[in-house]
Amino acid sequence: MSKKMLWGATLPGCVVLALVWATMALSGGALADPPPHNHGGGDDGGGGGGTIAMTATFQNRPGDGLMSDCHDCQTTCDCLPPYIDKVDKVGAGISTRGNFRLTLTKGNQPAIRTLFYDFSDCVSPGECTPPFQNGFSVGPANVVTSGSGIDLLEMLVGAVRDDLRLIMSLNLDSVENGLWQIRFDPSNANCSGSTFVTVERISADTWEIEAGPEDVACLTKQAGGGEHIFSGLYHMPFKFTINFK
Repeated sequence: MSKKMLWGATLPGCVVLALVWATMALSGGALADPPPHNHGGGDDGGGGGGTIAMTATFQNRPGDGLMSDCHDCQTTCDCLPPYIDKVDKVGAGISTRGNFRLTLTKGNQPAIRTLFYDFSDCVSPGECTPPFQNGFSVGPANVVTSGSGIDLLEMLVGAVRDDLRLIMSLNLDSVENGLWQIRFDPSNANCSGSTFVTVERISADTWEIEAGPEDVACLTKQAGGGEHIFSGLYHMPFKFTINFK
């Protein structure tokens, strides 16, 4: 399938993000299997009530711009486990509305797990103004997808959708950079040059979510009054698998 802040050591062109939460909304055809492991309660995604407990495993392919915190392992990335709901402060789950959410901490609590971002591949020369020119470990952040009309739980096995909206929010207040968003969301007025990402239901309990090498992410910075300022377009490929815990 190929469509289109904890401080630490620096890595060229890249950033590792702690305190990360992610939400993925996915949909397709009919319900393939009844969802197991419902926590009960609300509909708030991973780590909370009304969700199905999940794990998330990043592929960490060469050239990927979004990877897990074991991206620099020498071979099979067995130095760290997948992101597992309720392990190491991680929340990972599918809500009753079919949204996936990954949270690496709550509030401003220190995170145990991190994510790794690379902003080196700017595709809009003269417009790219990321919050960091070189990589380093960072704190509160989140990743969201919604508004795509895609319900993960209703996708048929084998179904593929290439119109999934993905949003990552980075809270960099500790370095006086404020709140940033990385959006795979051409429906947003500030990010019409970006692309959606792709989701495929591999089996009854497994999905793959991917941004290919030609897909485009849009970076914005939040200003006063909630306004978001365009800060460039980037290639930031990734691929990860989510499955029932």
